[in-house]
Amino acid sequence: MLSSRATITSLGIAALVLAAAGRAAAQSAVPAEPRPRIRPVIEAQGFGFMPVGSWSHHVYETTMPGLSLQQFGPGAGGALTFGLRNIPGPKWDLLLRVYYGVLGTGEWERYAAEHGSNVSTSARLGNVGVLVTRDIDIAPTFRLAVGGGPGIAWGSGEETDPATTTYPYSMLKTAASLTIGVRGILALSPVVSLVGEIGGMVGTPIVSYGGSDDRLLWALVGGIGVRVTL
Repeated sequence: MLSSRATITSLGIAALVLAAAGRAAAQSAVPAEPRPRIRPVIEAQGFGFMPVGSWSHHVYETTMPGLSLQQFGPGAGGALTFGLRNIPGPKWDLLLRVYYGVLGTGEWERYAAEHGSNVSTSARLGNVGVLVTRDIDIAPTFRLAVGGGPGIAWGSGEETDPATTTYPYSMLKTAASLTIGVRGILALSPVVSLVGEIGGMVGTPIVSYGGSDDRLLWALVGGIGVRVTL
């Protein structure tokens, strides 16, 4: 009797082991979901740029208490972006963007004219940055992409006073930058999408007047353009 029970128990254990092995084999036989293929992307965008903070203010403010005078105001420019979709993983984008545009200088020119100096000025700002963004699906054809990354920003400009000469804006420097933002991507087809974004840029001093008067880069940025996914 004991031998029969032992045999039945052994057979039961063997059946359980075989069933477990069968389930594992069946699960391993199910093909894994294919990884989305990596696709190159190209974007062209128009950008707006709003300087924020002390770097946009004229140095005259430091010697004239109560004066509020902006030397660098809102500007506009363009950006080209190249990158890869689905890297470093699904729903991720790795992008390299080059931005270049002009800064507004009208407030300073008007102030100078009101005080008898007919100066002509121009200023520009550029940034080359890496962006890593993660998709958030909102609808079948619309998604948000959230992220940012580091870069290098630089400024340049010059001022001409007919009574004297033309001199460069040597106070504009090169700075390390960090851009963070939200992008909206609306697919018009599997290849073409509209893309818009809004975000912020911060960085090391972009303006320096010498001594301890170094002014950090702060700005709001926004753009709209077209994305082509190859």
